[in-house]
Amino acid sequence: MNCASFRSSILAYTEQDFHSYSVRDFEFHSHECAACAHLLSEFRLTQEIIGKDKSIEPNPFADTRMIQRLENLRERESVWIYLFSLPRFRPLYLSFGLVLAMLLGVFLGLEEGVLPAVNSHNNTDIDLIRTELNVPDMMGDDAILFANE
Repeated sequence: MNCASFRSSILAYTEQDFHSYSVRDFEFHSHECAACAHLLSEFRLTQEIIGKDKSIEPNPFADTRMIQRLENLRERESVWIYLFSLPRFRPLYLSFGLVLAMLLGVFLGLEEGVLPAVNSHNNTDIDLIRTELNVPDMMGDDAILFANE
């Protein structure tokens, strides 16, 4: 047996899937060739390590613990952050923002003191409106009485 066939048949040897005459040739080559003997010992060591890792059983509650931790993190988040991240509320947030922007624009656009005063009519304003609208004089008395009250 040469080194190439030795390397290709290491797995079959360790799993004892050899014929009896091939086992003798394999073991004879491993005693003669130091490099192949070292390779065989490293392969066996690797299989032992893999066997030890296979014997470790995972915790059956690991997935439920991970889910519980994720739920705890979600509960710790602020309710507002959770609500702002929901896509179904995004049109509402956009509408609210546009309304606030329009109100801000209106209030910034108004000059100070330009807001119309409510119920601050005096007789001259009523006379001016009456002349512009061609309201007869007899109707003016009721309007003046109503404005003074």
